[in-house]
Amino acid sequence: SQFFLSSASAASIVGIIAVPCGGLGTFMGGWLTKRLRLKRGGVIKLYLICQIISIPFGLGFMLSCQTPEFAGISVPYPDHILPAKSSRGPEAPCNQNCSCSPSDYDPICGANGVLYFSPCYGGCKSQYENGTGFEDCGCIGGMGALKNTETCNAGSHCSYLTPFMVIIGFNIFLTFMSSMTTIFATLRAVEPVHKSLALGLSTIIL
Repeated sequence: SQFFLSSASAASIVGIIAVPCGGLGTFMGGWLTKRLRLKRGGVIKLYLICQIISIPFGLGFMLSCQTPEFAGISVPYPDHILPAKSSRGPEAPCNQNCSCSPSDYDPICGANGVLYFSPCYGGCKSQYENGTGFEDCGCIGGMGALKNTETCNAGSHCSYLTPFMVIIGFNIFLTFMSSMTTIFATLRAVEPVHKSLALGLSTIIL
């Protein structure tokens, strides 16, 4: 919800970033080790350098945007609806008999400008004929809701997505690069007969 992306869009973006950055980091870790002809001590130093460089990039995870109004999450359900007796969440008296599943995340934008976890949690009883939204939503005072959530996010512009993607890419690159140096250091620090065991243990620990 920080960058107003659907779960599918967020997963796609992470995949597009993770695969090439991870592959490039793995390649660079092996290439530098061979190119510089690093011994055991040199490999450990390269690992430490990668970790030190990654520290400031970790601060990028503090980037955040204004959280959109999300019924039961960031804002309570409308005043004319009694709040749920349980802890805050998407469940409320207006949808408690709908048998909604928390795994079915399909946000909708209510006519009141508030996001709802799914049409079910919005208490919507029927869908528009053109498939663009829902109507007769009990949790929205009988009003409708749209599948397109951009309307609810229009007033919450966030410009941090691109910097965040760059930071994530660098973090993944450095993580995979340092993982290669860890493997090389492990293999060069033990006797040949113990290499398989050492590699297995380091994989479990790290």
